[in-house]
Amino acid sequence: MIPFALDLGYSFTKIAYQDEKGNNLTQIPTGITLLSSADSYGLGNNAIEFEGDLYYVGENLDENTLSTTDFKFIKKFLPLILYKVIKSLKLDFNNIKLILGLSISDFNKTNEIKERLKSFKVNDEIIGLNNVVIIPQGVGVYYDYGNFTDDIAIIDNGYNTINFLHFKNGKPQQHNFKSYSGHGVVTIIKELKNYLENKYNMPFSEQEVNNIFLKKKFTYKGIVQDEVTKVIETITKNYTKKLFNTIFRTEKKIIDTVDEVVIAGGGAKILEEYKNQLPKNYIYIKDPQFSNVRGYLKYLKSLA
Repeated sequence: MIPFALDLGYSFTKIAYQDEKGNNLTQIPTGITLLSSADSYGLGNNAIEFEGDLYYVGENLDENTLSTTDFKFIKKFLPLILYKVIKSLKLDFNNIKLILGLSISDFNKTNEIKERLKSFKVNDEIIGLNNVVIIPQGVGVYYDYGNFTDDIAIIDNGYNTINFLHFKNGKPQQHNFKSYSGHGVVTIIKELKNYLENKYNMPFSEQEVNNIFLKKKFTYKGIVQDEVTKVIETITKNYTKKLFNTIFRTEKKIIDTVDEVVIAGGGAKILEEYKNQLPKNYIYIKDPQFSNVRGYLKYLKSLA
């Protein structure tokens, strides 16, 4: 069986798995685009049939790309995204052992996801996954970091949610686990989306705006819009100030007294720009957007 880890982010889905060649790491956009009947005529070669409709997964993202910011999306479309990933990698569902993570705020719905994956149909293929391992998001960061002896706080800054976790001497302090929904990078994306739609009088999907944010660049009628770049910088600075005035203040006692504060997730890159303003016990993980999925894989392999 191939150990296979999936981090279903609200922006990108990250994948880590081990085959005969070693560990592999990749990602695809999480966006789901529903095809209209007109689109399906000769244009749906890469489309996937799922529960009566045709979808693009991680491609052809436009203003019609479905929103990806809640648990309902995860529950409905996880089988579809998983199908896209497994088939793209030319792997066999019957030969993988799956692990994935859920936000701390959604972790009480673990059984719903397990039941969802026990039997589903995609492209007329019936697939069933049993014994799926699910752990809280942020725990992956802890295993990726690999320090199981010190007093550690984890700030997992994702697209929609920031998960805060505390471990002492290798043991989770679950009473200190918290999830801050709506505090992730989506805060920036939504504000930038409103600005772009008002400024240019046309709709944008969150995926489109996220791409603009990552590039720090937007071209309109062949002209690079310098004002958009400045707006992105301003929104990002305001977002960082908000974090310092909320999570960093709320969790101040733990953050200030632990041995190390490990920052990961896609939003960690934003905070890293301000690392000179932070205490010396803050640790930034390399390629932080992949930290959870790397840790999931390590955890899964440790169960063997």
